[in-house]
Amino acid sequence: MEVTRLPAIIITKILAELNWIDKLNTVRAILPWQIYLETTCSWPALVFKHIKGSWGLSTQENISQMDRFLYCIEKYGNFFKSLTFEIEQSAADWSYWEFQLFEAVLSYCTILRHFKVIQRSSFLWSALLTKTYLEILKKDCLKEAELINPAVPWSDVECNPLLGIINNKLQLKLTVLKLRSDSLDDYKGQLKCLVDFKNLRHLLINRFCISNDTIMELTSNSLTELRLYQDVDIPDNHTSRSKEEFWKTIVKKSPKFRIDILMEYVIILKDHFPLYMPLRKLVLDELQTSITKGLLDEIINKYNSTLQSFSCVNSTLSENADGRLELALVDMVRRCKHLQELEYEFSIASSTVLLIAKTRKLKKLRFLRVEVYYDFDDKNQLDYPQDLIMWLKENSKNEEILEKTISNLYGRKWELENKVGWFCYKKNWF
Repeated sequence: MEVTRLPAIIITKILAELNWIDKLNTVRAILPWQIYLETTCSWPALVFKHIKGSWGLSTQENISQMDRFLYCIEKYGNFFKSLTFEIEQSAADWSYWEFQLFEAVLSYCTILRHFKVIQRSSFLWSALLTKTYLEILKKDCLKEAELINPAVPWSDVECNPLLGIINNKLQLKLTVLKLRSDSLDDYKGQLKCLVDFKNLRHLLINRFCISNDTIMELTSNSLTELRLYQDVDIPDNHTSRSKEEFWKTIVKKSPKFRIDILMEYVIILKDHFPLYMPLRKLVLDELQTSITKGLLDEIINKYNSTLQSFSCVNSTLSENADGRLELALVDMVRRCKHLQELEYEFSIASSTVLLIAKTRKLKKLRFLRVEVYYDFDDKNQLDYPQDLIMWLKENSKNEEILEKTISNLYGRKWELENKVGWFCYKKNWF
């Protein structure tokens, strides 16, 4: 059958799967398909990435792509229901191009219900850009907005989209808010205004900028996912008992609520991990103290029913690490029934890596090539059956055999990694 004679439902499904560039190129190549772009079914969720150096194009070619996207909004914007902008540009580009994009959305996207802005640069919003963004949020058709990593000046109300949302009473439109470090550079204290964001489902914020009372209020409304990062030691005046009661109350109010924690450059203590906290992800990065097996056992005992991801990376104290940590990692994979990701950047025996892989098929299992040693570690396998010990010895002799064996266990190619992955992981965290 000729492509021009396919049923309309098939054509729209094909177009719906393509990105915006491929949609435009396709209808240019198949002219009879142009009419099928004039329906919401062909534009289920549009994503535009304005990334510096994206497409591998020259500056002039990037400008041409911007012009094409503006044309796309002008011609088909009245069919968009969901739109995401991911932006990473130079200071000169930031205000000019994003204003053009926001202005086009304001003018042509007449049925837009969901608008998401992801900023991956540290350049501040202009007053004009902020004003146009707020006008988009005021549209009656818009029901949900997501604001990810805005770099905002808290001393300048006109250039701060978050303050603009508050001053224009648009808090109920925001369902996802992520504030990384440079979103809070010149802000001092806690963001008590967050309690007015009653439809907020997902929040990322520095632990120092949110109080337990605010967390309680937000979970009483709509919050189901909280990501906290901590990069300084914070005085804690709460007793272990009060923290346990706090989290017990949170879980009772919102059984589906989960929390992710990133701890950087801090001294880590058992008291950081209260009972009943529904911990889903834990990242320990460049800690100022060595991690012990006792600490890891504490985490396993308290969060074995909720923990899905564990990462321990970048420590300068790895040479002083507790030698029994490998035992605790195996125990974590065994006992944390929902664990899907494990990332560990310290010294580890190849036999332990293999035992972890055999214990559970994880979605993500990451170890550094330079940290894996190939002496069989008897002390970590004393109680195992002899046939398992022999299998571990045989299949962890060297890097090639180890990678091949784990690839066979997982049914996909698996390799040890170089020191490249954490930057991307951290970028995705924010």
